[in-house]
Amino acid sequence: MRSYLLPSILFITDIVTIVIVAFISLFIRFDGHIEPQYINQMVDALPLLLISYMLMFLIMHLYTRIWRYAGMREVLAVFVATTIGTALFYFSMFVFGKSLPRSIYFITWFLTTGAVGMGRMLLHYVALHYSSGDDGESGQVNTLIIGAGDAGATIAREIERYHKRSRRVIGYVDDDMFKHNRLMNGFRILGNREDIPALVAKYKVEEIIIAMPSVKRDIIQEIMEICSPLKCKINILPGMYQLLDDEVLVSHLHPVSIEDLLERDEIQLDTSKVETYLKDKVVLVTGAGGSIGSEICRQVLRVKPKKLLLLGHGENSIYLIHQELRNI
Repeated sequence: MRSYLLPSILFITDIVTIVIVAFISLFIRFDGHIEPQYINQMVDALPLLLISYMLMFLIMHLYTRIWRYAGMREVLAVFVATTIGTALFYFSMFVFGKSLPRSIYFITWFLTTGAVGMGRMLLHYVALHYSSGDDGESGQVNTLIIGAGDAGATIAREIERYHKRSRRVIGYVDDDMFKHNRLMNGFRILGNREDIPALVAKYKVEEIIIAMPSVKRDIIQEIMEICSPLKCKINILPGMYQLLDDEVLVSHLHPVSIEDLLERDEIQLDTSKVETYLKDKVVLVTGAGGSIGSEICRQVLRVKPKKLLLLGHGENSIYLIHQELRNI
């Protein structure tokens, strides 16, 4: 029953939104002075307008998407649905011999795209906030990220989306002075490595994440000399040679070990030896939602199996790795 509740609410909301937008379009087009004939024309055109838009919304699966994980693909789906829906509406009006001022079609498209898109993004943020839970904020760990680059941005984004119950990002630290006081993913770059002790004290930081997988080990050693005296949990991303395909996930974080401070030769993975066993075969990966299983899935997909089957206990983790693999 619950699986049909949200789509039904969205469906009804979209119908109401389209009707309201239709008359707002008239109001905008005629500067508030609408002649009765145009109101009658719009009322007469409403069935075609609703059918055109709602049909495209159904075709673009706007009621079967999980909006908590919405991204650019979902935004594009809304844009395509309203654009083709408007074209279909215009064509239907022509076929049935009905008329409206041409500017009405553009205004209706613009307002509908904005209203539906904003509504879905609002749903996205509400879903994230609800899943995070306000009651979990007391258990959040104040986290400072060292490195305001691609890896740091990815870690902050993943924490904000999937680990908000356990962590709260305070901001970044980066030695590039031109980045200082700027925002990245909504979090401020607070200073350089020398400012770490003061920032830890000021913001009561409990965890430091070193998100600099491509830097030399002597820089990591220098950062560790600053961070070690602080009463913080220190986690680090492994080197780039360990991050296959430059994938950066919170699951890759681990406490700093002696190996992280030592220079090592890059490891080249040879997949050709297993490619003959997996290519064009049906492959089943058990535990596919875990950190090891998901990495196995990524590597298996690279050798082009006929079909890759994912099996695991957690529905959410399986969904996430499935969505990721679809984009590879």
